[in-house]
Amino acid sequence: MRKKISEMDPEEQSRYLIHQHHLLAERNRIIMAETPSTTPFNKELFKALIKSTVEANPETFDMGEYAVRQFLKNEDGYYDESRPNPFCGSPACILGNFAAREDLQSVMKLRPHNMPVLVLTETDSRVYFEDKEIRDLFGLTLEEANDLFSIDGCGEAKNDKERAVRYLRLFYKEKTGEDAP
Repeated sequence: MRKKISEMDPEEQSRYLIHQHHLLAERNRIIMAETPSTTPFNKELFKALIKSTVEANPETFDMGEYAVRQFLKNEDGYYDESRPNPFCGSPACILGNFAAREDLQSVMKLRPHNMPVLVLTETDSRVYFEDKEIRDLFGLTLEEANDLFSIDGCGEAKNDKERAVRYLRLFYKEKTGEDAP
């Protein structure tokens, strides 16, 4: 009898979700006739992505945002979500933490806007997690980029930084056959 996902330990959950992703990706490849990525997997940049996630602040980790948006207080002293302060400078998701690292500013950075945006340093162009530029940077397919970087990325890690790190390491091992840092 198969276990429910809630009964699995964290590593089993990550393996199960990666397996499900591959089944879905194969289905999507057939439906959309997507050609595989021609850019090789960038192991060094992916290691830096893992490192930036390991070092991320667990209190601000959130796969739903590139960076933390602080809300301004209203006249009664309560935080008012209709009055966002666009960018407090704290990275949130795995790409946000990657882009905020001082040692990676030559690759990507966060830029304040009406909401924080990712910018490729070389072209100074705004990018989103599923854009071809991001996929080419890491050597990922569209499905892999969605699987890793979307709001449900890293096995639906949401605010669980440790789950995201486990997922990234398993993804790296599956992609390269090597243990991740």
